[in-house]
Amino acid sequence: MTGVTGGDRQSDVRPGECPAFWRVVTSWYNVTTMTEVGVRELKARLTEYLRRAEAGEEIAVTRRGKRVAVLRAEAKGGRVRTTEEKLLELRDRGLIQWSGKKFVPSGEPIPLRGEGPTASEMVIEDRR
Repeated sequence: MTGVTGGDRQSDVRPGECPAFWRVVTSWYNVTTMTEVGVRELKARLTEYLRRAEAGEEIAVTRRGKRVAVLRAEAKGGRVRTTEEKLLELRDRGLIQWSGKKFVPSGEPIPLRGEGPTASEMVIEDRR
């Protein structure tokens, strides 16, 4: 399977060489590495969350379950590292790997298990 997985294999791919891959990986990285905290919890423990952000953690702030902001440390030297740069660092440290192939999603949808609306139906309903 093509994609990002844990492991120690490295690749020579750099940002911009495969835009579709980086869009998928960027989404994966943001979802898997960000802590979420509600506004009330953030206000109650602000100092703790500021320390965590200074240490490099990104914290998503939510209001009623919806993300409204991201708390992160200011970049040193005035430059913000892109997600692609962060992912390359993870790859260079051997924490993730990539097959080197372009991401091509399979043409067939994945069948869902269970009852109820699909994710896209829930998004459409939420936007009404």
